[in-house]
Amino acid sequence: MGSILSDASSFNARNMKPEEVAQRFVPNEFFYQLTGNNHVVLLGPRGSGKTTMMKMLTQRALNTWDNQIAIRLNSVLPFCAVYIPTDVHWDEQIKYCEEQLERYPTFRHQLSISLVTLNILDALVTTMEDRIKFELQNIWSKNAEEELCQLLVSYWLLPPTIPRLTAIRLAVQARFSDTIRIANRIMQSKTTIEESIDLPEYFFMDYFANIRTSCLAFDTIFPQDNLRKWALCFDELELAPEWLQQDLATKLRSTDERFLFKLSTCPFPGFLENTKASLNNDYDIIRLWPHKENKAKFFIFSNELVGALLNRHGIINKKPADVLGRSPYVQLNEDSEQIPYEEGSEEWDIIREAAEWDSSLRRLLESKGIPPDNPTTADQTKRDSILRKIKPTVILRNEFMKHRDGRISGRSRKRPTVYSGVEAIYDICDGNPRRLIKIIDDMITEASVGKEKIKTIPTRVQAKVLQQSAKAYVALIKSLPKVLIQNEMGKSIHLYSLIESIGKYFEDRIYSVDFPFDPVGTFIVDSDWTPQSVTTMLNTAAYHGAIIHVNPDDDVGDYELTGKRFRLAYILSMLWRLPLRLNNEVKLSNCLKTTLPIVKEWETPGQASLSLEEQQ
Repeated sequence: MGSILSDASSFNARNMKPEEVAQRFVPNEFFYQLTGNNHVVLLGPRGSGKTTMMKMLTQRALNTWDNQIAIRLNSVLPFCAVYIPTDVHWDEQIKYCEEQLERYPTFRHQLSISLVTLNILDALVTTMEDRIKFELQNIWSKNAEEELCQLLVSYWLLPPTIPRLTAIRLAVQARFSDTIRIANRIMQSKTTIEESIDLPEYFFMDYFANIRTSCLAFDTIFPQDNLRKWALCFDELELAPEWLQQDLATKLRSTDERFLFKLSTCPFPGFLENTKASLNNDYDIIRLWPHKENKAKFFIFSNELVGALLNRHGIINKKPADVLGRSPYVQLNEDSEQIPYEEGSEEWDIIREAAEWDSSLRRLLESKGIPPDNPTTADQTKRDSILRKIKPTVILRNEFMKHRDGRISGRSRKRPTVYSGVEAIYDICDGNPRRLIKIIDDMITEASVGKEKIKTIPTRVQAKVLQQSAKAYVALIKSLPKVLIQNEMGKSIHLYSLIESIGKYFEDRIYSVDFPFDPVGTFIVDSDWTPQSVTTMLNTAAYHGAIIHVNPDDDVGDYELTGKRFRLAYILSMLWRLPLRLNNEVKLSNCLKTTLPIVKEWETPGQASLSLEEQQ
C-alpha cells in the first residue's frame, strides 16, 4: 500500500517519476516489510499502491523524500533497488508484433526476450547513475565511469559510444528502436522460411546473465565498505510476457546472495502455482487488501493518510473522526456514560423502534429471550451474539424499508447517509489509497464551496461523494470488454452482470419480509461447479478490486480462486444496500443459479484471450 497525496484526482504512480512520488509519500507497515533482506511477492488489485511502494525503494525516491525515515532507510537498507516497470506502451508493441508474427514462432519468442532484456538493462543503467549521484559520489572518478562503460558496451553488445552512463542509456534505448525496426521489416517480408531470418547477436542475450556480470563490474570498479545487494523490482508483472513470469518464479529460489527479487503482481498470480520456491522459506508475500489478519493495519494507514490530506487542505490539528464523524456501524455512543445495548442507549432505542413496525424482528427477539419492547439483557454473551449481531441489519432495514398500515416495502434513497463516517469511508475504500485520496479531496472541495474553512463534512456531502465514486467505479467495470459466458437464452453476459447477480442475491436476503438473523454476504467459489470461463471473470474482478479475498492464508502459497471465500468490494455494497461486514457464506453457484443461469462455457471470438493490460 503506501501512498502519496496528489493534486490530480486521477493520480497514478505509474505516470510519475520516483522523486515526484516521494514528495508526498505516506508510508505504512507494508512498505517496511518490503524493505526486508528477502525475496518478496507483493500482491494487490489495481490502485492498491504497489507501484508507489516499488518506486519508493529506489535511490532517487529515498533521497528526495523529506522524511527522517528516508535518512534511516538510506543507512540500513540492505539493497539497492532496480525498478523495472512493465511499461504498457512497449508491451503493447510486443503484443502487436507477436500477433503479426504468428508464422514465425521462434522469432516471435526471441523478439519478446530481446525487448524485455533491453527494458531491464535500461532500468539497470538508470540505477547505476543514481547510485553514483546519491551514494557513491565520493569515490566516483571519470576514469572509473569510463572503465564501467567500456565493460557495459562489451557485455551488452552495444556500438561504440561515449564512455558515460547517460550515453549508454541512450544507446540501449536506440537499440530498442532498432529491434522494433527489424521486427517491422520481417512482418512485411513475404518469406515463410523462418530459418532464413538472420538476427543480430544481441537478440540472444540473457537478461539475468547480463545483470550479474554488469553488477559485478559496478561493485568491483566502485568498491564499498558495506557492499549492498541488488534488488530487482519487477512491477506489474501480470502485464509481462508469460515466459518472464515463469522465469522469475523459478528465480525466487535464487542462491546468488548478491540479488533479491521484489515482484509486484495481481492478487492471484497463476505463474506462482508451479514454482518450486517455498513460501516463507524462499520468499514472503505481502497482500495489499484488507482481510481479517491485517484490517487494523489498513485502518491505521487510512487514518494517517486522511490526516495528512486534512493538513494539506489547511484543516490543522483535527483528527479524521472530528471532521468526518463516526460510522453508525460502530458503537453509537462510545463517548457517553451510557452502556451500549443498555436500556436508553442509542442501540437499544434503534432496535426497539424497529421492532415496533417489523413483526418478524419482534418474533426473532422473542425467540431469543429478549423483550422487543425492552431489547436489552444483562447477559453479555447474548448482547454480543444477538443484539450486536443484528444491529447492522436493523440500521439498513430502517434506512431502506418503509412501513404503512402494517405493510412493509422497500424504498429508494438516492444518497443514503447510513454510509458515512471514518470507519465506513475507510471500509468503502478497501485499502485503495488512490480511491481514498480522491474521495476525501472531493468531500473537502464539496463542503468548502463558498466557505473559507470547514470544521466538519456533513453526512449529506459524504453520501453524495461516495455515490459518485461508486458510479464511477461501476462505469469502469462496465467498460471492461471481457465477455466470457452465455446464459440459456443465448445472451452474452458481461462481468458486471455476474457481480450484479451476486449483489442482488445478498440484497434479497437482507430485505426479505422476515428479518434475517444469519444473512449471507460472502461466497465460496465452489470447485465442483464453477466453469473455467467464470473463474477467468472472477480473476479479472479480483484484479480490479471488485471482489475481495477475505481469508487468505499467509502460510500457504495457493493462488487458485476455487475454494476461496470472497465478498464484494464495499464500494459496490452501497449499490445493493448491503452492510459493511462479511456475514455468512454461500456457494457461488447458489448466487447465480436463479439470476444468472449458465448452461455452457462460451467465449466471444476475438475476446477470449483478452489479457490484463487490455483491461487498463
